[in-house]
Amino acid sequence: MISSHLVAKSLLPHQVLGTISKNEYSVLTDTRNISSDCIYIGLKGPSFDGGDYAQDAILKGAKVIIVNQDKKDSMLSLIKKTPEICIIIVDDTYCFLEDMAVRYREILRTQGLKKIIAITGSNGKTTTKEMLSFLLESIAPRRVAHTFGNFNNHIGVPLTILKTEKAIEYLIVEIGTNHPGEIKKLCEICDPDCGIITNIGDSHLEFFKNRQGVYQEKLELLRYLEKKKSFNFVTDGDDEFLGEVEDQKGVYKVGFGKKINFTYGNGICTVCYNGINHSFANQKILGQHNFKNLALAVSMTNLLFPNSLLAILEAATRFVPSKNRSQFISWNNITIFSDAYNANPSSMEASLKGFVAHLKGNNVGIEKCLFIIGDMYELGESTEHKHIGIGKIANELGIKNPIFVGRYSGLYQVGFGSESTCFNSVQDAKLEIKTYIANKDWVFLKGSRGVMLEKLFDFN
Repeated sequence: MISSHLVAKSLLPHQVLGTISKNEYSVLTDTRNISSDCIYIGLKGPSFDGGDYAQDAILKGAKVIIVNQDKKDSMLSLIKKTPEICIIIVDDTYCFLEDMAVRYREILRTQGLKKIIAITGSNGKTTTKEMLSFLLESIAPRRVAHTFGNFNNHIGVPLTILKTEKAIEYLIVEIGTNHPGEIKKLCEICDPDCGIITNIGDSHLEFFKNRQGVYQEKLELLRYLEKKKSFNFVTDGDDEFLGEVEDQKGVYKVGFGKKINFTYGNGICTVCYNGINHSFANQKILGQHNFKNLALAVSMTNLLFPNSLLAILEAATRFVPSKNRSQFISWNNITIFSDAYNANPSSMEASLKGFVAHLKGNNVGIEKCLFIIGDMYELGESTEHKHIGIGKIANELGIKNPIFVGRYSGLYQVGFGSESTCFNSVQDAKLEIKTYIANKDWVFLKGSRGVMLEKLFDFN
């Protein structure tokens, strides 16, 4: 059993790392998720201090407590009450978490971890991560792990690594950013051998100003990989920015347009490999943008398993999107297309166009569908004209009587310039939603995560 410790410096006691490497303890930062035999790190932020919940963590079963230096006095009294608990005082709990993840990552490499694949991009990174995990799992069952949900920041990436079991050979890490410099830092933590940048879009413009700023930040993944002797990097060759990435060993561009390795049409994707065309379809995903994500995942899996293309393509036909990510849901005899996990202008445009094309391909009249479009967040100075722009696109697509939800709903309506309805919140819209879905067979649902459009239908 670990004996009690009170460590004044930001050091990593070998007993703590040992319990992780043996998969005896899990590492958690939220007392709401604590179970017995875990390590609790009380992260301190600008408006909260996880160290305040140390006693609560112990009562729930935590065996190791790690808190910031300013909690030393309160920990001295706590250690007297619970001498069986290991309590560690560090200078910075965030640095401690990162350091522990880096050290554990190297332990995993000695125990059989072969490749770490990092995925970033403005849109589709979580979907591509899940696609890649599904394809790799079909080739290397029980040897693949990936980021849970979208835990892709300075907390989520270390926790993903620390959660990885020693039998894992392929670890897929999603890395996100909303401020310059974050991709570089996350690469230093996860140390990827392979990478995917899905695309460059209008994401987090509040901090990056424009797509060029987004591109330079995302490109830090490739810059990190280039420092290695050997790497695999897959990206979208059709993208305005990524298509200009320098051709070099290890860089592979996937495209439907100016590149000829993939083609797409009518829900069927074809890959040309060694001069032979192989086609595959998937009725569970919608839109060229999602097939591009699938093509990126196919390409990376094929690079890692070059003799398994047919098995990879067969698996690609069976992939099913996860909750609220381009997912078809049956609800009260209505088909809901839920893409409500997140939204920015480029993903909103792609989703709208893909869905309208899907309706036409299935001979469904657009008047049989209710379009519900929620706010897009973190657009900064671009907020007004980006929402107006999406409204215009919706009108050009022939959409009838859409519902716009959120504080920017009026901006959508200005751009749409035709009959439509605005609600300030999901709560307001829910009071009248039954009226609007009458005589509808389909519903399109997309907005930023904070809008929580799925609550309109209570299917989660």
